[in-house]
Amino acid sequence: MHEWGITESVIKEIIKHVNEHRLKQIDKICLSIGEDSDITSESLKFCFENLAKETILANAKLEIKEGNGRGIVIDSIEGMVDDERKNN
Repeated sequence: MHEWGITESVIKEIIKHVNEHRLKQIDKICLSIGEDSDITSESLKFCFENLAKETILANAKLEIKEGNGRGIVIDSIEGMVDDERKNN
């Protein structure tokens, strides 16, 4: 199931972005899946929900749309900035 490994990479990239921007809560993540990627939105969602458990992404709403190409694109991450971390 190559979707699992791909989703792990996507989650790592999202968490990297979350940490860089000092987000303390993630409300929504929007992804695009390339129409030629051989990954379905259902399988990506299944993998994401299981891999995101016990991470800051666990309660985020995942929105997936079809895009062009073969890859997965992180379109947006919506959340709340941690004011305490912002000032440090």
